[in-house]
Amino acid sequence: MKRNTGFVTQGDFLYPHLTVTETLFYTALLCLPNTLSKAEKAMQAEARCRGEFLRGVSGGERRRVSIDQELLVNPSLPFLDEPTLGLDSTTVQQIVSALWDLASGGRTIVMTIHQPSSRIFNMFHKVMMLSEGNCSYFGKVSEVMDYFSVIGYVPLVAMNPADFLLDLANGLAPDGSHENKSNVKQSLALGYKHNRLDNLKAQLQREQLQEPSSDRFQDGSEDKNFVEWPTTWWQQFSVLLRRGLKERRHESFSNSQIG
Repeated sequence: MKRNTGFVTQGDFLYPHLTVTETLFYTALLCLPNTLSKAEKAMQAEARCRGEFLRGVSGGERRRVSIDQELLVNPSLPFLDEPTLGLDSTTVQQIVSALWDLASGGRTIVMTIHQPSSRIFNMFHKVMMLSEGNCSYFGKVSEVMDYFSVIGYVPLVAMNPADFLLDLANGLAPDGSHENKSNVKQSLALGYKHNRLDNLKAQLQREQLQEPSSDRFQDGSEDKNFVEWPTTWWQQFSVLLRRGLKERRHESFSNSQIG
């Protein structure tokens, strides 16, 4: 499972003195399988970037580098933790559009997002709303407002569906009443459980029966060609050492210039 997933953290943990090409090149050496030569791995990295230094790129560009690091290994299930946090609307649109193109190509992409614009919200195929760890909705974006109207939660005025969901997740009743927030959250969780949980379970069971795991044969035995790690321990150590030394060399050079 781990080799088929990628995770983009909320922060951009990148070496500031490496170029974008170098950053992705070291990622390629670490994560791409040994069936590819070093030159082929370099081509994979160069296909995604130009040679800017990371310290000279904008926040949105750094975010795209972090995402590219995970997508470089072509995971079938990438997870992104608030990839649009702190970015302007244009950059958010560019990032979500790129992710939408990947999802349209048959890849499942899971991302958390906080209060998106209506334009961004309507680009999602499905949305899950959580309130204090409880699921209050999971389903198609196009059906979310209809669902909440059925269980008695309708906004008094036309508003961004994402803002409406955020109010509900915080226990704010849409009619402006002073209903207890805990009661609102509990009502939403129970409503979802009674209306959708059984259908969701049945749907997941059907999908599991129709799509057996690619890492196992149909009789349940392990695929003999399965390899847990794409590179050996020694390869990983040597790549990390070279990357660290290269970064330290730039730091030492910068300090000598200041001195």
